[in-house]
Amino acid sequence: MGERYTRLFSLPENLYSTGAPVIIAAGALLKDNQTGNVLAQLKLRSVSAKTIKAATVSIKLLDTVGLSLGDCVTYQYLDLQVDRDADFGQRTAIPLPNPATRSFGVIVTEAIFTDNSIWHGDDQPWEALAEPTDIDFLGDKELTNQFRMEYGGDCKNLLLEQKNLWHCICGAINHREEMNCHVCNRVYSELLTIDLDNLQKKKAERLAEERVIAEKRQAVEEAKRVKWVRNRKIVSVVAIFVIAAILVAILFQQVIIPGNRYNDALVLMETGQYEEAVSIFEALGDYKDSTKKINECDLAIVERKYDEALNFANAGQYEKAIVIFKALGGFRDSIAQIDVCNTGILYDQAVAWDADGNVIDAYEAFISLGNYKDSADKAKAIHDKYRIAKLKAADIKVGDHVFFGSYEQNSSEEGIEWLVLKKEGRRILVLSEYALTSTLYNQSRTGITWENCWLRQWLNDGFLNAAFSDAEQSMIPTVAVSAGINPNYDTDPGNATMDQIFLLNIEEVDLYLTSSGERQCSPTQYAANHGIGIILGTKKCDWLLRSPGMSEDRVAYVDGDGLISYVGDFVDYFGDGIRPAMWIDLGK
Repeated sequence: MGERYTRLFSLPENLYSTGAPVIIAAGALLKDNQTGNVLAQLKLRSVSAKTIKAATVSIKLLDTVGLSLGDCVTYQYLDLQVDRDADFGQRTAIPLPNPATRSFGVIVTEAIFTDNSIWHGDDQPWEALAEPTDIDFLGDKELTNQFRMEYGGDCKNLLLEQKNLWHCICGAINHREEMNCHVCNRVYSELLTIDLDNLQKKKAERLAEERVIAEKRQAVEEAKRVKWVRNRKIVSVVAIFVIAAILVAILFQQVIIPGNRYNDALVLMETGQYEEAVSIFEALGDYKDSTKKINECDLAIVERKYDEALNFANAGQYEKAIVIFKALGGFRDSIAQIDVCNTGILYDQAVAWDADGNVIDAYEAFISLGNYKDSADKAKAIHDKYRIAKLKAADIKVGDHVFFGSYEQNSSEEGIEWLVLKKEGRRILVLSEYALTSTLYNQSRTGITWENCWLRQWLNDGFLNAAFSDAEQSMIPTVAVSAGINPNYDTDPGNATMDQIFLLNIEEVDLYLTSSGERQCSPTQYAANHGIGIILGTKKCDWLLRSPGMSEDRVAYVDGDGLISYVGDFVDYFGDGIRPAMWIDLGK
């Protein structure tokens, strides 16, 4: 099976525009070989002293010969916490609307900082920064050594100035107005005075001094050697006579008896009686290779213990295995085997928790185990039960945010975030935090009420079945809801209905969301990509209510500023956001 993604295009590295708070470090155009879609992936690096919490890029789509494919695609990275020199964006795939895209251009148009200040891009071009010269490639190893002796062992490159930046010799990127490097605190003005010719001169002086010292040391060593040879000759003559006198005396004591004991130890060693063999070899001291044999026996003893621990581990007796592996210290992979055993213990515990109905501990354990055995499959099997159990166990209050069900939000199916509006016993009334999609209130422009509109049918059928498992659906009670009256217009609201999923009416918005700020809503990325109308400059959207508008062919909504539109939009208008609401029975 081939690779999922094919790289179609790569940006030049380290694109920068004068004054920008970020560098576009890298970028690539990828094709999804399963869907045929194309994706842009960028890696951005902060060069700002302030922490970045959001950034916006504009991507120009180009065809195979570099011609424009229409309007630029705007993408915003949200909920960031990027400090200086940190990278972001490299794990985010940006879907591009035109599959014919074969290259692209990109600029950063906006950056928002944690102090709520904003940087806006201008018309300055984004160009590739030059790479500073690596001092390891000066062509002279001793010159490189001299450089680091003079200026510090952390030196990586020569000073480089370009645009409004300067690259410190430590590798850090600084702004021209910074007099000291923000990483190593080196003084910019002093770095300007670095003279390679002077370093060459100092290198030559150092090498000459080192040669003189080496020659002196060699002369001293030669004198010592001559003296040692002379003394050795004198001692050798005397030793011959002494040795001859005592050889006979020690032959029996140090040769015959130790030889027999040595052979006994070899037999014990061959039969696996390593501890007994060690006792004899230790008593023999330096006889033959007794020390070597002791080491061989010790190694064999450790190997036997290691094998014993592996047998315990393979048999699932992890505690016994851990005791032995700990005693072995750093032998082979004993430390890693302890981790393996602990993983096995956790897996067995997770299986036991699952069998006992302890879904929360079991799921969290399986997740922590990653791909160990079938942990991922077991976690997937109890995921819905876990999510429900966590929700039921939580001390939920009005104003809290909970996760229940799942729906596509950011190019993948994710848990739906809900705002708790009301609590009655074990029941909670919730509203989706974000607009999940954009669709029609009704498929034709006609006089229609909540009772008979197409959106009500979709929420209680298509959306209900797509977003919730059977177990979750059982926790969503069917309740009576009324479209409610429009206080500004005498419009027929229709009959009350029995629904599991519904929209809020005007009265409920006034009751539960008392300020315009509380009523403002942002769409998910999925909704933004599928036609929802986003208020320019705010990233907010309008969202529908179930109450009628000024006429029977209109429906009320909340606008991007958080104000209720009593006039309403036509029922067949496509572009308003959908924020489902429902009751969840935590006692089910």
